[in-house]
Amino acid sequence: MRRALLLTLLAPLLVPAPGAHATPCTTATRTVTGTIKGQDGRAVNAQVSFDLIRVVGDQRLHIDGRPGSDRYGCAGFKGYGYFMRVNKDLPDTGSATSGTKTWKAVIPANVNQVIIEVYPRDNATPSNVSDRRYSGALRWKVPIPYGKAVNIVLPVVCAAGGTTGYIAGRATKGGAPVKVDFVGAWSLAKDNNTAQPILGFRTGYGTDRGTWAVKNLVSGQAYTVVWIENGVRRQRYGIAVSACQGTAVASVSF
Repeated sequence: MRRALLLTLLAPLLVPAPGAHATPCTTATRTVTGTIKGQDGRAVNAQVSFDLIRVVGDQRLHIDGRPGSDRYGCAGFKGYGYFMRVNKDLPDTGSATSGTKTWKAVIPANVNQVIIEVYPRDNATPSNVSDRRYSGALRWKVPIPYGKAVNIVLPVVCAAGGTTGYIAGRATKGGAPVKVDFVGAWSLAKDNNTAQPILGFRTGYGTDRGTWAVKNLVSGQAYTVVWIENGVRRQRYGIAVSACQGTAVASVSF
């Protein structure tokens, strides 16, 4: 998906040839700070995940920001370049009396844009996402440096008194139901630092019957949905979500 840059631009980010000794592409760091809380004002247990990007012209280079990595600051990384846990000892319902509402990330200094995807967690099952009270949130293409705290707000789900909704449908292959390997939805609303609106984000699930769903999405905005089955990707745009209701999508065919 990514095209090569001119050698003069790419030189600091080149991946070494097979057998070459891997060295960091930069040792310089930059600190990004922010706030995080639930829509109800409570401190939350969450994983804050960063796609670290270096934008050069029309190129978007995904950067490795893992502390201690021998490819620190280098391009070509797949997955979250950096992530952190906030309030890992809190329950998935958060807390009005304890926990922090601030976070700090130390990332490579050559990063000039981040996409932040946030997952609510639970101290009882720390490796699992929990939607008992909150759902995921998104900050989209945040410029770095930002010049102020990057604010994140997690929406309260419909079952806990919020107004989230969901998207659901079926997947087929050759006319027969097929289980998708991945499905996720991202808000198409404009990024903002005031949570007006909160940008919804959530990964979903598929079943052997071909049904799939992405639950607890912030309502009142449109989404893009991505499905992947056996390496084949499908994507649709402009799917609206209503408060405490589901949006049915016609069958996705692979």
